[in-house]
Amino acid sequence: MKTSQLIILTTFLVIGFSLPSCNDDDLIPDCNCENTKFFDVNGLLATNFQIDNGKFELLGQDSLSLEDLGGLMVEMNVDYHALVEPRGLDWSFSLMNTADACSCLRGYGGSKTERLVELSVITLNDFDDAHPANSNINDILTYGEEERFTSGRTQPLADFLAMSKTENLMREYIYLKLDKAPTANPEFHYLVRMELSTGEVYEAESVPLIITP
Repeated sequence: MKTSQLIILTTFLVIGFSLPSCNDDDLIPDCNCENTKFFDVNGLLATNFQIDNGKFELLGQDSLSLEDLGGLMVEMNVDYHALVEPRGLDWSFSLMNTADACSCLRGYGGSKTERLVELSVITLNDFDDAHPANSNINDILTYGEEERFTSGRTQPLADFLAMSKTENLMREYIYLKLDKAPTANPEFHYLVRMELSTGEVYEAESVPLIITP
C-alpha cells in the first residue's frame, strides 16, 4: 500500500474511534435531542382514513363503502419533553455506531407518566339494532399497530385496552378498523373519549362520513 493511502486510512480510523457514539440511554447529550425523548398528551383528534394505491389519505366529509374505508385514527396532540438527566459522552470505538446513532426520533421514549385507562368510541347516530345513538361501539372495532392492518398485529379493541392499562403510552396514534357497516343510518358519526392514568380526559368528534352498502 502506498504511503499516502496508508496515511488517509489511518486518519479515517482515528477519527472514527474518537467521535462519540450514542444509544437509547444517552441520545440526548450526544445527539442534541433535547426536548424530544418523551411526550405528554394535551389533546385529541378523531379522523377517518383510506388507503388509495398504497397511499395513506385522511378523509373529510365523504361517501364510500366499508371496504374502501381504511379505518379510524385516534391522534393524540402531544408536547415533547426530555425528562432525563444529561449524561457524559460515551467515547466508543465504533465508527458505525457514530454514523447510525444520532437520528433524533420525536417521542421515541413514549409517555413518561401517562397510561391509557379507557378509550370509548360512541356512535352519535343509530348504527344498528344493537348500537343506537349515544352507545359504545368498541365491540365492533379492531385495533391495529399500523394503519394498513397488514402486520398481523391486530386484536379486538377491548383486548388492547386491557393490555394498555399495564404500560405507559408508546405511540401517539391508535388505528381502529370498523368491522361492519351501519344499517340503521348510513351516516357514520362518532365521538372518541379518552381517559389517562393522570386523570386527564379528552374528547374528539369525527367528521360525519356516509358509508354505502
